[in-house]
Amino acid sequence: PKAVVEMVLREARKRHWAWSTISSSLSTVASALRDLQYYVPSYNGAVIDIRTDPYFRGAASHATRKARVTALRPQKSAPLSYADFDVLESQLRGSDAWYLLQLAWHLAARVGDTRRLDPENVRIADAAGAHGNVAVEALFTEGKGAFFWGPYTIHSTMPAPVAKQLKAFFHERRQAARRTSPQRDPGDAPYHAFSQTAQRELSVALGRFPDHSCRSIRRGALVCNARAGATDAELQLLSGHKRRDTLLRYLGWGHESTEAAGAAASRATKLSRAVTPMGGDVAAPMKMGRWSGFNGERGRRVRAPPSLFPRQAPPSSELGLQDDYDGTQDAFKDWTLHAHAVSTVNLPAVRASIESDDLRAAFDGAVSLLQSAGCYGIADRPLLTASQVPVSKFTHEQWTRFLEVGKIRPLGGQEIRSGVRGFAVPQPAKRRWRPVFETLYNPFFQQSLVPPLSYPSRVERRRCISGYTYRLELDHFAWFDQFPLLGVGSYHVVRSAMPIRWDNAEHELFCLERLPMGATQSCGVANTTTWALMEPIIRMDGVFVTSMVDNVIICSNEPDRFVEAVRLYLTRAQRCSADLNDIEVAGRKVPVPSDPDDILRLGAQLGSGPAAFLGEEYVGSRVRNQPRKVAKLMAAFARMRDACDDPRVVVTRRQLASFVGLCSWMANTLNVSLREHWDVLRLFSRVAQQVGSWDMQLPVTPRVLDVLTPLYTVLAANQPVVPHCPPLPSLVDDDYAAVAIVDASGTGYGAYVRFTDGRIFEVMGGWHGHLRHSAWAEPIGGLKIVEWLRGRLPRGARIAVVTDHGAMCHGQLRPGSATGGFSLAYHLNSFFRALYSFSPDAAVFYVEGPENIADAPSRAARLGSPQIVKEVFHMQF
Repeated sequence: PKAVVEMVLREARKRHWAWSTISSSLSTVASALRDLQYYVPSYNGAVIDIRTDPYFRGAASHATRKARVTALRPQKSAPLSYADFDVLESQLRGSDAWYLLQLAWHLAARVGDTRRLDPENVRIADAAGAHGNVAVEALFTEGKGAFFWGPYTIHSTMPAPVAKQLKAFFHERRQAARRTSPQRDPGDAPYHAFSQTAQRELSVALGRFPDHSCRSIRRGALVCNARAGATDAELQLLSGHKRRDTLLRYLGWGHESTEAAGAAASRATKLSRAVTPMGGDVAAPMKMGRWSGFNGERGRRVRAPPSLFPRQAPPSSELGLQDDYDGTQDAFKDWTLHAHAVSTVNLPAVRASIESDDLRAAFDGAVSLLQSAGCYGIADRPLLTASQVPVSKFTHEQWTRFLEVGKIRPLGGQEIRSGVRGFAVPQPAKRRWRPVFETLYNPFFQQSLVPPLSYPSRVERRRCISGYTYRLELDHFAWFDQFPLLGVGSYHVVRSAMPIRWDNAEHELFCLERLPMGATQSCGVANTTTWALMEPIIRMDGVFVTSMVDNVIICSNEPDRFVEAVRLYLTRAQRCSADLNDIEVAGRKVPVPSDPDDILRLGAQLGSGPAAFLGEEYVGSRVRNQPRKVAKLMAAFARMRDACDDPRVVVTRRQLASFVGLCSWMANTLNVSLREHWDVLRLFSRVAQQVGSWDMQLPVTPRVLDVLTPLYTVLAANQPVVPHCPPLPSLVDDDYAAVAIVDASGTGYGAYVRFTDGRIFEVMGGWHGHLRHSAWAEPIGGLKIVEWLRGRLPRGARIAVVTDHGAMCHGQLRPGSATGGFSLAYHLNSFFRALYSFSPDAAVFYVEGPENIADAPSRAARLGSPQIVKEVFHMQF
C-alpha cells in the first residue's frame, strides 16, 4: 500500500496533478488491484484489497479532503455568461457543435451526456407556449448521471427559432439512425445524436476563452437561471441533482442561490420586528406552545395544528362556525371583560391548615413564586427601557377597568426588570373577553421549581363521578386574581399604547398586582392551593373528591359524609378568604348553600342529573356529551354537507381536521372506540399529511361525508352510557380465562393457549400466500387465535395475549385513560377490533423473540395448511 501511494505521488509531482486527480488515481489503482483476477486471467492469487490498509486509507482520505478544499474555484470552469454564450453561438453557427451547444445550454446538461443522447429520446414540442418558448424534454440513459442514478428525464424550454432548427436536426438524425439500423434491437448499442468531432469542436471553441471549458456550459446555464429568480428546487429539477449541496457547488457554493438570499432577507425582516425584552438580547419565544413566537408567521403567534386527540373540545372558530369574528375587539364591543374586584387569599391561613409535610413544602414553594424573582431566571440581566416593554392590546375602557378592580397599578418610578405582553382572548360561549398576560421571563423560568400538576384522566373522572348519589361542583371565582404578587411588580410591567389617566395623572406603564394568566407558574400556584383546601376531604372514607385548578367536585353515596365534606370545604375556603362562584343548576345560577338540608337537596339533584362538568353531562350513573357540544357537532357537519353541494361554502383543512378531533373527543365520552371507524383515522392522516397551510381550502367530497357519517350518527344520538375504565393488567395467569402465547412467520402462525382449568392447546395454521412483513403476519396471527378463542369462551371473558411484536403491545388499550386500542395499520387495527369486541378487558404482554415458545409451531406451519389444534401435555407454561 505504501508503494502504491508513493508511485501516485511521484506521477503527481512530475505531471503537476491537482488533488482531485490524485484522489481519483489512488481509487483507480486500488480498484485495479482488487479486480486483478478479471484483468489477468492467469492470476490465481488472493484478492488484493489495499483499501483495508490503514496507511492507504488515511492517504486516500487526505487526498479526498484536499480535493474538496482546493476545488473552491477550479481552473477553466468559470460559469459561461450569456454574453460569452452569444459569442460562442455566432462562432459555431452552421456546425453540429452549434446544435450541441444549444441543447446542452437549455438543458443545463453535461456536454458529454448531451452528446450521447439517443435521437429517439429527445422530444421537442410543435408550438410555443405563453412566453414564446417551446417545451423540450430529454431522456438521459448514458453519461455520469445515468451511470450513478439510472435513466432520468430533464424538462426545459428554448426559444422558438432554436427549437425549430433543433427539431429539424433531430428529425434528420432519427432518419439516419433508422437507415443505419432499420430493425434496432433494445439490446443494441444506442445511436448517439452527436459525434465526438462535434464535442471536440465545441471544446476547442471554449478553450479560446481564458476561464472556460465544456464544464462552463452547465455551470453557466444554472447560474443564469438562478439570477433570473429560479429556486433551488426548480434548479434541481433542471440539473438532475439528487442532493441540494451538489447543486450549491455549481452555484458558487451557494453564492448564486436566490433562495438562500431570500431566506436571509426574510430572517432580517423577522429580527427587525422582534422585541428585545432583556437588555438587548433577541426575544425568546413565549412558552405558550411550540407554535408561538418566532415559530409562527412573521414572528407572531399562529394557531397550532389540529389534534386527533385534543385535550378539550375544539372551539367553534376552529370548525368555521364563527366566520364573523375578525380577530379584533370591534366585532363584539358589547362583550364584558373578565376582570372583577376580588379579595386575596389568606396565604398564612392556608399554610396553617395543612397537615401533610409534603403538601406544606409544595405550598411553601408555590408561595415563594409569588414573592421572589429568584426562579424567574433573569436576575443577572440588564434593566429594560420603557420602549422595550411590548405594547399590550387593550382598549381604554379595559385599562380603566383593570385599575378599578386592582389588577394593575401605575408603575411610578420603579425600575423595569421584565415586561408582560397582554391581550384579550374571546370566549364566545360566555360572551366575554378573558385577559391574558404573558410574562417575558417565561422562556427562562426554572421549571423544576413549579409545583407538579396532575389530574385524573377523563375516563377515571367519569367512572368515579358517575357512581355516586350525591354530587356537587364548586368553582373558585377569578381564582388567579385572588393571589397577590408581593414585591415583584418590577418584573411584571405592562405598557399601554395610549396614556391612561388615573389619580390625576397620565400613565403608560403599569405593573401587575395579581397572579397573571399566562405566566409559567400560575397553574401550579392555583392548583397547589386548591389541594391544600381539600386535603382533609381526600382522606375521608366514603367520599370522592377531585379538582382541576379552580374546579372541585365532591361525591358520596352517604348523605352524612357528603354534607360533612361539603361543609368542611366551604369552612376552609371561607377561613382562607377564597371566594366561590354560584352553582349552575338547570341553566340558572344559585348561591352556594350552607344549610345541611340545602346541601343534601342540591347534591341529590345534581347527582341524579342532568349535571354538567367539564364538557360532559351526568345523568345518574350514566354520562353523555353536553347538549351544546352536540349542537356544535351538528352545525359543523351541516356546514360540511353544504360545502359538498355549494362551492361557495368554504371548508379549510383546519376545519375538517378539527371536526375529526371533535368527534374523537366526544367518542371518548360515549365509549365509542375509533378502531371501529378506521376510515376516519385514515381521513385525518391524509389531511394532516398534505402540504400547505392549515387554512387553505379543502374540497369536501361525497366520499368524505360517507366516511364521517357513521361516526357522526352515533355521536349525534348522544345516548348516555355507563363509563368503562379498563382495569390494570394482572401478572397472575388465573386472573384470565385464557392466556395465549402467539407468534407468526412468513408461512403461518402458531400459539400455545392455556385455559383456567390447566389445559394447554397448540394451535397452528398456514397462510394462503407468503407474508413477508411481520407487521402483517403478527397481527393476523393474533387475530386467528382470538377468533379461535371466541368459539370456546363466553363473550366478555378476560384473556391475555403474549407476543414478541412490539406494536401489538404499544398500541393496546391503556388502563386508566382508555386511549389506544386502534391503529392506522389495517391488520393491526383488525386485531384490536377482534380482541376488544370479544374481551373488553383484555391485555397484551410482550416477550423477547428468542424466548417466545410459539416460535416453533409458527415456523412449522406450511403454506395453505388448515388450522390444527391439539392438546399438549407435560408442558411448562
